[in-house]
Amino acid sequence: MSAHALAGQARRLVHGIAGTWRRLEARTAASLRDAGDLTLDDLVFVETVAMTDLAPGEIATALRMPAYAVSRRLAALEGAGMLRRGLDPDDHRRRTLVLTPHGRAVLAVAQAALEARVAPILAELGPERANVLLDALTRLAAGADPDESEAGDTPQATPDAR
Repeated sequence: MSAHALAGQARRLVHGIAGTWRRLEARTAASLRDAGDLTLDDLVFVETVAMTDLAPGEIATALRMPAYAVSRRLAALEGAGMLRRGLDPDDHRRRTLVLTPHGRAVLAVAQAALEARVAPILAELGPERANVLLDALTRLAAGADPDESEAGDTPQATPDAR
């Protein structure tokens, strides 16, 4: 494939993902706000905490966020009573993150709201095309960037990462 064609595909990818994200945000904003004053970014973050046992630094790596942004988000979610930070009983240098009962309840309501609002978008594609798209996006999200560790073993938080 020519360099020109690849450049065009790169632009289509970026614009497609950005446009899809904006559509999802617009479609889910009111439902997530009602569920627990969450944004779509917050939901991804809370799901990552719920689905993994990653420490804050590992979440920063998995979600490709700067450490200060993770710290701010953790402080906000902790202040809202959604999660609790603690020390790993086996390694006191390592922080643990646990959703509180309130956080689990908010997450359940937010996930149901998200599914109700996003299912029609996926239905537009049909089940086979939706699965192909979701598989491709999962592979793209898990791929290592050239400037990341040479081992390419950056932990990724995906819905299937349980």
